[in-house]
Amino acid sequence: MRHNLRTTFDTVLHQYMTAFRKPVSTMVDGRRVQAKDSMGKPKFHYPNMPRITRSSLVLIQTFTSGNTSLNFPVLTTQTPLGATEIRLNLNDEFVISEMGLYLYGAVGTTTGPAGTLSNLFWTYSPMQLSNTFVGIQPFYDSGQFTLTIDQIQYIRAWDTNQHEIIPRTQHGQYQAATAAIAQVNATLSSRNTNEDGFVEMTPTITLSGARTNVLSIAWPNGLTPVSNYEFFTGGADDGAGTTLFFSINQAAIFFRGYLAQNAAKFQGSQE
Repeated sequence: MRHNLRTTFDTVLHQYMTAFRKPVSTMVDGRRVQAKDSMGKPKFHYPNMPRITRSSLVLIQTFTSGNTSLNFPVLTTQTPLGATEIRLNLNDEFVISEMGLYLYGAVGTTTGPAGTLSNLFWTYSPMQLSNTFVGIQPFYDSGQFTLTIDQIQYIRAWDTNQHEIIPRTQHGQYQAATAAIAQVNATLSSRNTNEDGFVEMTPTITLSGARTNVLSIAWPNGLTPVSNYEFFTGGADDGAGTTLFFSINQAAIFFRGYLAQNAAKFQGSQE
């Protein structure tokens, strides 16, 4: 995924300058009229213009066995709020320029939250490790993303398959050297987080803290989460190494775009 950041920003800036501009007035012969510049064009000023910066939203939800759909809350006021989520404040708006849809889960040295080292975004189901992961493949095979704002459906059937990236270098387990099996070093999946799994959203869509945003992903076949899969990293020739535990039991929506701070609370006066 590649897009022109300068062009996108100019479009977003124009969107808010148009929404927040107010005409500059002046008195002419006892009448109040709109002022004009030296070129004869109407003059405007921009009170309460929001601050616009590049930003991200990360929305994460847990699925259980048999789940055929998930809804993703957008606002910080909606509970529960996950520790690794980035949500939208009530007063702000977010203009989406690109979106990533991912499987998500924890990796740790022991089972349970206490052993969690980090969380991983997965661009594919790692079925090469075990058929245990077959149950989460429908996420990419048949998922459909929808987005509705104030009961207007802007996205009806965005397929999740376009977000699946199966890298050339994938996670690989450590195997001990024996007469039949040569030693194989453990590997990590290659991934470029600047683009892998992200798709440009054209035209852009604006999420607002003052609106009702409904985001969901649905699958015709339910997902089966993976919990505490044992993964062995490389060690000595005798097979000694570190044991890691992978869980993939969540789905993530990762938005990149432009945050307009304090834009939403003025929404009513702009219509």
